[in-house]
Amino acid sequence: MDNITFEKTPTICFITMCKNEEHCIESTLESVYKYIDYWIVCDTGSTDNTCDIVKNFFKEKNIPGELFVDEWKGFDKNKSLMFERAYKKTDFVLHLDADDFLVGNFNKNLLLESKYDIYNFNYIRGTCKFKTSSLYNNQIKWKYVGVAHNLIKCLDKHDLTRSNIFTTDDLWVDNNERGARKFDPNKYINDALKLKEQFFETLFEDPDNLMCRSVFYTAQSYMDSGHYKEAIQWYTLYSKLKDTWSEELFESNLRIARCMIRLSFDEEKIKTQIHKTIDIFPDRAEPYFVMGKYYNSNSKCHLGYDYLKQASNKNLSEVLEKYMLFVNKFNYGKYVNDELSVACYWTNRLEEGYALLNQIIDDEDFKEENERLLQNKAHYINKMSQK
Repeated sequence: MDNITFEKTPTICFITMCKNEEHCIESTLESVYKYIDYWIVCDTGSTDNTCDIVKNFFKEKNIPGELFVDEWKGFDKNKSLMFERAYKKTDFVLHLDADDFLVGNFNKNLLLESKYDIYNFNYIRGTCKFKTSSLYNNQIKWKYVGVAHNLIKCLDKHDLTRSNIFTTDDLWVDNNERGARKFDPNKYINDALKLKEQFFETLFEDPDNLMCRSVFYTAQSYMDSGHYKEAIQWYTLYSKLKDTWSEELFESNLRIARCMIRLSFDEEKIKTQIHKTIDIFPDRAEPYFVMGKYYNSNSKCHLGYDYLKQASNKNLSEVLEKYMLFVNKFNYGKYVNDELSVACYWTNRLEEGYALLNQIIDDEDFKEENERLLQNKAHYINKMSQK
């Protein structure tokens, strides 16, 4: 940690890159404007009202900044240019995608205590929660590398300091992909092909250490595009590489199992794959939940019960504290109750299953499932009355 403190609240420049984001850009700006002192928005060819929305928004808020219109050259090149323009304009630079929203209480005064180079934030996408960086020391130079799922690198320092002071329960980035790219049906397959090409290029030269990352995200892009066979192949390749990140190795093995289920692989192969995943991180609930749900769906609730019971006993708080990547909170704690109660019903653990249902039936998080849960409860009452 650098022993640097500020006499007054540090300044922040917000940067983002956009194209045809009129449907979401104002919400993004609303989520950050209270915390920033300057802004730089780089548009890459919008044909809608995105640029006007940006200019009018910051004019109304009376916050200085700059709007640029750039030729599209690639995520890495355009994002790097964005950071170049922000360099040294403020103490820190805050970067979000144009469809990301900052949610909760961002306490800038925490920056008064000490200065780090990188600050992580919690990101939530669908059912997954992960930590990644969004706030950077703006007195050093940064660049992005990679054709997709880019990686940020510092040009001035090797021993970077990193802080988790903003990874709190009351602050997160809503990362649920509302941007224009979401509406491109070929988004994921195009990413897969670009990342695949990038991987083969790293076999000749890899100055930015992108080989492992290219393989992992090629696999993810194939999976997201519904190409499950290719996803298995690329996740398997990742599992055979050296010097990989253990959290990506865990996720690769888990996703191989999920793809196998999608492709109706033999039960024993799926089970073997799940246990390979469990062996990596035994304290994670996800593989137990996936296997338990698989057995429930295949009328083997006696086996499903054992796995789901294990999932329900894993500690989400400890897992979130320990791991950064893709923690699925819906595979932990009360969120297992629904699936576990199904296993209980079909294995005649009626009192246990009925209690599990009652724990969640009035829970606000299960509001959309309430009608189905009430029907399940009625089935329980009927079956218990016949004993």
